[in-house]
Amino acid sequence: MPLVVEARERASVVLTASHAMEALLAWTDGSPPNRRIPKSATWAFEVCRQPLVVKGGLHPLVQLYRSSSLPPYTGVDKAQVLFQCDADGMTVTLNWGVFRAPIPFVRDRDVCYLECSKVFTSAHGRDGFARLITSYPLRTMDFRSGYVRADVRQWGVVLLEGTDPDVVLANSVVDIDWKGRMPTWVASLMTTRRARSLKHLPAALRVLESRAKHRCALCNSKPSCLEAAPRLVACSDCSKMFCHNCRSTDTAPTCIVCQRAQRQYFDRPFTEVLTTRNRPQSCRHKTRGTAPHGGWFTPQNHRRARGTTLDLSYVSAFQAAPVSDVLLRKAADGLEELIAWAQSTTPHPATGAFEACRCQLQTPTALDDVARLLRSPEDAAATSAYVHVDKSTLLFPLPTTADGMTAALRWGIFKAPVPFMRDRDTTYLECAKTFTDRNGRRGFARLLKSHELPSACRNGSYVRADVRCWGIVVIESSDPLVLHVSSLVDVDWKAVSALVGARMTSRRAQSVRHLDTVLRASMKRLLERCSMCLTAATFERNFVPCVNCTKPLCDGCRSIGSRASGVAICLACAGAKARTKGVRDSILDSEASTVESETKSPTRYRTPRRASCEGGWSTPTGRPRRATDAPLDLGYLTSFMEATQA
Repeated sequence: MPLVVEARERASVVLTASHAMEALLAWTDGSPPNRRIPKSATWAFEVCRQPLVVKGGLHPLVQLYRSSSLPPYTGVDKAQVLFQCDADGMTVTLNWGVFRAPIPFVRDRDVCYLECSKVFTSAHGRDGFARLITSYPLRTMDFRSGYVRADVRQWGVVLLEGTDPDVVLANSVVDIDWKGRMPTWVASLMTTRRARSLKHLPAALRVLESRAKHRCALCNSKPSCLEAAPRLVACSDCSKMFCHNCRSTDTAPTCIVCQRAQRQYFDRPFTEVLTTRNRPQSCRHKTRGTAPHGGWFTPQNHRRARGTTLDLSYVSAFQAAPVSDVLLRKAADGLEELIAWAQSTTPHPATGAFEACRCQLQTPTALDDVARLLRSPEDAAATSAYVHVDKSTLLFPLPTTADGMTAALRWGIFKAPVPFMRDRDTTYLECAKTFTDRNGRRGFARLLKSHELPSACRNGSYVRADVRCWGIVVIESSDPLVLHVSSLVDVDWKAVSALVGARMTSRRAQSVRHLDTVLRASMKRLLERCSMCLTAATFERNFVPCVNCTKPLCDGCRSIGSRASGVAICLACAGAKARTKGVRDSILDSEASTVESETKSPTRYRTPRRASCEGGWSTPTGRPRRATDAPLDLGYLTSFMEATQA
């Protein structure tokens, strides 16, 4: 049952919720790189932070980023260097690149961008590496290609050493407007892949290490014992292992890539600073279907002929000193901003994960229905889509503050995503607020934050998680059916692997991208099924709305929470009226049950919810399961029972 708390404890909880809500709203419109809000359907923003366990620490990752064998989605799909310079330990290159479209019938995107990288030392004496990619205003390289010019506002990666020599704290921020006519989910997919690419860096290093010993670094072929020259020889320049087909001579072995880079220049007066980036994908031993072998990525009927060269004559202007200074200044400012953001928070343990994303959604209804969905932890559609905690119960509500913020203390359970793993529980503050931003647009914010209380389950089958921040902010746009949605998830799952923790965090951070689908499913279930037993309507049975919340009720459920004949009321409204000591206005006092009913109507329709929502409280296999109808033991909260009438 709800608890009555002391005035001092109540004020402390409300103050914590207010500060957390202010911090969430400040992040939504705060300092870089969080100041940007997507303003088009093709604009997507995502942030990811993840501790990586890498053998050797930071040095192998720096070598991987500076090499040509980058994993997929870690860099631009295809790139060519236009201008390169070094200053103050920072490498700056002006490139032209192409992003491959993930689905057919969508044109590839091209971009002229600045790529700058730097090795630095933080204020705490830890080594780090930063790489930044940002667009630079230049015309397209080939007008016949059919590319759509994208706008890379910021794509940065910051790697910091941790307290453990084999742990690296990785930070990634991706803010790209893909332009053109592209579905919103495609733009989100392309952005998400590049933001999460840092999670696959340890696996990429392990694959490269295993292949480097037994396979050629260029053609990826494994020499056979029957060949005339089966052994692999290291290149004298890059130290990679190559077979006899991919190296020049046996006396001074040099791979084809290094040999071609030394002599391949453009036949122009400024060729001493322009070279062609050669990548392993350009090897002739690749299959016929590889796109780099066929030229630059282009849509069908828009491919440039292989024999033609790009017109790069206008790039000679970048050799001038004023232009070089502008490029260096822009690159230095961007790197400093990115490094300051990465160092703004303290390092998290290996079980913690941080992820944030922003997108623009076209919803079937206005902001009020989205706020109703986010305020309903018992909504089955939202719970199955990871918008809410998997299972939760109310401990006690808090009074509404002067600025309209509602808060409550709840206890919830997070279902484990894999077998043989214990579920996580937490006692958290859930606060929601409707606000108006500085531009006069309405918005809604919901925040979940852990609060220090012992577990409500005494059998010890759960692991206590630490929800540092789980916030969702929805803001209106000029179109009432188009909403700007921001999500921020920072949770320490305790005693889990980094992969499982990142998966649990990503599901909840990416849930805002599907709010439009979840809202449609919730409204359909709300209007077409009984709100208690979820039975569908038929020709013989019609629904009657509840007198308070107007939710539909069938004939079998309309009288469960009411003693008066002819009055339809659901159990939620009946329980609320039983807890309220005020005067009834619209119905009699005898309508609502005076006992907190724990009964459930017979379920005639099995919903597609997860087993954690239907089988009682989530517990691991082999653990004693508490009965669904058994009440929770809240006797340890005796300190909160000392109520005051103030």
